[in-house]
This record gives sequence, C-alpha cells and structure tokens, in this order.
Amino acid sequence: MPGLHTFRITDAGVQAFSRTFGLTAHKRNPPGGRRLRFGIPELDQMLDGGVPEGDSILVAGSSGTGKSVLATQFIAEA
Repeated sequence: MPGLHTFRITDAGVQAFSRTFGLTAHKRNPPGGRRLRFGIPELDQMLDGGVPEGDSILVAGSSGTGKSVLATQFIAEA
C-alpha cells in the first residue's frame, strides 16, 4: 500500500507497519455501541453522542485554537 508507514528498527531488524485504513472487512465498533462524551453538548450532538469507545481521534490546529482545553474537558468528563 503506498504512502507513509510506521516502522521500528531494532537489533533484530526492521519491522514495518503498513497502513490499512478502510481495508478491514468489518467495523470494529458496531452502531449503537457505547460512546464517550466530551461534556460539550453541541460537540457531543455533532458526534452522535460522543466518540465511539475504543476509537482514536486526532485533534490538530494552530496554537491557541483550544486543543488543550478540549482535551482537559474530555478528561474532566471521564
């Protein structure tokens, strides 16, 4: 698969971890599974109740856009 891949170099050699986005045959989190709220009603509504449990998210943005505030709110809600 073309693109950037994560890899590890050790004394045993090189281990590559190819990207597999969208290549799995089934979805890990079935619809209706548990969702983790941010505690911000508008954001939770946009995310259909929050982040699906077990999923990862990436929050990116310029300095001062609220990434740390959002993370702190998410932790406080937990």
